[in-house]
Amino acid sequence: MDAAEIEAKDLLPVSKTVEIKVIEEDREKTFTLCREQIIECSPYFEAAFTGSFREADDGFIELRDTEIETFETFFGWLRHWGP
Repeated sequence: MDAAEIEAKDLLPVSKTVEIKVIEEDREKTFTLCREQIIECSPYFEAAFTGSFREADDGFIELRDTEIETFETFFGWLRHWGP
């Protein structure tokens, strides 16, 4: 690898991540996702992570009305097949 390749690699943008904690009655699980990817496929998450909400500043949101297994399915799709 020459110096030009190293410099170009260093200039690539780093993806910002967000955390989504899914909370059920007796358990919880936190998922770390690429911010740009999740806001591209969901108007809800786009509003939460880009608007003037605390979640946009914190990069963190809690979901209490979603089952962990349901979000795991979405998370798997997003990582492998999503935008």
